[in-house]
Amino acid sequence: MYRLKMSLRIVLLFAVVAAVIAAAAVDPTNLSPPSVADMGWCADLSMVKDFDVDKFLGTWYQQMEVPSPFSEEGQCTEITFAKTDAGLNLTSESRSADDMNIKQTFFLSARTRNDTTPYYVMIKDNLPHVEYNVAATDYVSYACTYTCFQIVMGLRVELFFITTRDPNPPENILNKCNDYFYNNFVDTSKLVPVDHSTNLCDTQWKNNSRPAEEGNAGLEEREAFEDDIDRGLRSDDAFERYEAESKVVMTLLLGESEVETDHIHSSGSSQARCSLHCIEWLLTSMAIILLNTKIVV
Repeated sequence: MYRLKMSLRIVLLFAVVAAVIAAAAVDPTNLSPPSVADMGWCADLSMVKDFDVDKFLGTWYQQMEVPSPFSEEGQCTEITFAKTDAGLNLTSESRSADDMNIKQTFFLSARTRNDTTPYYVMIKDNLPHVEYNVAATDYVSYACTYTCFQIVMGLRVELFFITTRDPNPPENILNKCNDYFYNNFVDTSKLVPVDHSTNLCDTQWKNNSRPAEEGNAGLEEREAFEDDIDRGLRSDDAFERYEAESKVVMTLLLGESEVETDHIHSSGSSQARCSLHCIEWLLTSMAIILLNTKIVV
């Protein structure tokens, strides 16, 4: 079984490399990674030691962020953490360019590693599960959060944020996280500031709310088919749903309509059209699924 697994990995890696070479032969610019992904490895940043979740609850103000297609961009961003039986609800509110309240909710599932080390996994429909780490905080003034998804070896989606309790903190508070990330080899040049100026961030925009997105919607269904995958691809329907979801993820990663998904149903049926530019990314997506699947022989 070990030889079968190794052979499968080698075949898949060659398939990805071949797709990259084919794309480059047509247009060398196709070798560029998608906008939100970059070359590198996820930093080894875990939850702060002896993390006290009760002290961390409440409202934080996002001061700097790495832009991503996983959430809408805005200014005046407020993050609220609320405790649940299974973890935390993270609710984000931002002022959009058209003066609307962009409200989004993510679920942070509480987990433990080796039955001792606690951590959280961010769960959002149509996105891969990733660890959400409060890497550094003093609970009363600043928090440095980090999440990273290793797509394949050497290619990652890395997001990190600087949040504070004060909407307009002094520079030395912001430098706490800047210094922390820099000292842990995280590229802080990716960060962009979030405007919290008083004239922009009045309370009027909060009354123009869009419907909140529930980050834990469909959670039971998603975990059910991931369990099927873990048991060894015993459910074809589970694999179809996982494949369809991977196309949604790749659409988000590519960022410029390289993958056009007409519709995706809960059963996993989908119709997608992809240009040559994204062939290697779709192959990579499928490689991720197979490389992380336990194959029962």
